[in-house]
Amino acid sequence: MFIITFYSNFTSLQEVVNNENIVICEEMHNSYLSVRCDDKVFGVAYYCFGTKAQICFDEKHGLLFIGAGASFVCVSILLDKPLVKEELFSPFYEIVLVGEKLCVVCELEVFCFVAGVEAWRASFGEIISGFSNDNKTMFLEFFDGTKCDICIQDGGVSF
Repeated sequence: MFIITFYSNFTSLQEVVNNENIVICEEMHNSYLSVRCDDKVFGVAYYCFGTKAQICFDEKHGLLFIGAGASFVCVSILLDKPLVKEELFSPFYEIVLVGEKLCVVCELEVFCFVAGVEAWRASFGEIISGFSNDNKTMFLEFFDGTKCDICIQDGGVSF
C-alpha cells in the first residue's frame, strides 16, 4: 500500500524524508510530496504547472513511477533509490499502464518504459488535447484538430 502526502514547503518534506531520498526535479520548486511504501519513504520536490501528480507501481519489478510538474521519476523500491529523474520537455499529463508498458503522456510528447527502461519516445509540435488507447495503439488528438496513432509496441507514429 502507498500513502501519498503533500506538503506546503520543502522544510516540511525534509522533516519526514531523509535528504538522500528526496528527488529535486526542478531548480525552482513549489510543490512537495512524499510516497510511503511499507517502511520506505521517498520525497519529490517539483514545480507544479497545474496538473495533478500521479504515481504508478510496477509490482513485478518493484518500481515506483511518479509524474509531477515537468518531471518523471522512477524509484526502485527493492534498491531503495531513484533510478530515473527525467526533466520533461513539456508538463506531465498522465501515466497510462498498458500491460507491461508504462506510457507517459505529456503536453507535447509521449514516451514508454518497460521494466524501468525507456523503450521509445514520440515528440510533437502541437499540444495534445486528448488521448485514449485500445491496449495496442494510443490515439492522440491535438488542439489544432489533427489526430495520430502511436503503436504502443514500438512507438511508431502514423497521422
